[in-house]
Amino acid sequence: IIASGEPDRIGKLHVGACLVLERKETVQCFDTTDAGAESTQPGINMPLCHAGEVVGVVGVTGDPHQLEHMARLVKLTAELLMEQEFANDQKLSDQTAKTSYVNRLISLASPQDAQSVRLWAERHGYDMDQPRAVCLLAAQPLAGRRRPSSMHDAVLRSVERMPGFSAQD
Repeated sequence: IIASGEPDRIGKLHVGACLVLERKETVQCFDTTDAGAESTQPGINMPLCHAGEVVGVVGVTGDPHQLEHMARLVKLTAELLMEQEFANDQKLSDQTAKTSYVNRLISLASPQDAQSVRLWAERHGYDMDQPRAVCLLAAQPLAGRRRPSSMHDAVLRSVERMPGFSAQD
C-alpha cells in the first residue's frame, strides 16, 4: 500500500491488490475475511493498465455495491494521469534525443562522429540527404506586446507553412 487515508496501512502488503495482479481483473471484497488477511477491508480493487499491461492496482474502501461507479472513476483518473506522465516522459526523452543529435551534428570533429550522427538519423527516420537551411532567431518582446513564447509559436507556425518544410524539421 503506497497511499491511504489511514497512515498505518501504508507499507503493508495488500492481499486484494495481489489477487488483482495475479488474476488481471477486478476483485471485490465484501467483508474482512474475504481475502484472508487481517488488514483487509471491504472495497473494490481494480487493475491499472498501461499499453495493455496491468501495471498496478487502485483500491477503494467501502461497500462494493455502492462504490463500483466511483471506483471506475478513480481507476480512469489514475490511468489518465499515468498516460499523461508517460506522454510527458516520452516528449522529454524525444526532445533530449533531438537536442543531443543537433549538438553532435554541429560539433562534428571526425568521420566517426559523422557516421554516428548518420546512424542516429537512420534509426529515427530522419533523412540526412534532404537539403536544409539553419535559421537562428532571438525574440525580444515589445512593451505591451506578446510574450516570447507566443512569438515563438507564431514564428514556428509561419515556418511550418513555408514551401519545402518537412515534418522532420
